[in-house]
Amino acid sequence: MKSPQSFKPGLSGAEHAVLAQPYAHGTGLFASPQKSSEGLIRHLSDSTPLPMTRAAPPEPDFVEMVESCLDSVWSLDLLLLTHAQPKRQWNTADLVAELRSSELVVTQSVRRLLEAGLLVDEGEGNVRYAAVSADLASFVDRLDHEYRTRPNQIRRMIVGRSNAKLTSFSDAFLLRKPPQ
Repeated sequence: MKSPQSFKPGLSGAEHAVLAQPYAHGTGLFASPQKSSEGLIRHLSDSTPLPMTRAAPPEPDFVEMVESCLDSVWSLDLLLLTHAQPKRQWNTADLVAELRSSELVVTQSVRRLLEAGLLVDEGEGNVRYAAVSADLASFVDRLDHEYRTRPNQIRRMIVGRSNAKLTSFSDAFLLRKPPQ
């Protein structure tokens, strides 16, 4: 297929140069972002460079903390919500409304985070963020940063753990183990 050779109004010279290249090579106005010589990804429609990051796998200690403190993505959302406003006391109704969740999910998440030492019970059904140790506070700060930069990786840690539980449960019903 031939690329368009005519002038397109509203495009810069660089965008016209890309359009002039054959589409078969993965170029064109709607092609994937291109890596520039500065190590930045540039989108043709956006002249602002996006920093390229290489997602290094998180340390085993961090993964272990995520898996031991958070049993669902709802718990993660609740933790980060309360972490963002550490002085605020939250009741169940406020958390349900803010997270657009159910009372059951919020109650389970609050219970789990209280057990993990990440929330404190203020009485009368109110909780607030308060890590019981500096290590836990540091973990939550890092979790907040990691979730803002790589949310899918954090979600996969939590969901992957749930999938492992499900696999273990379903394996209990096997009459014999499949050959390896």
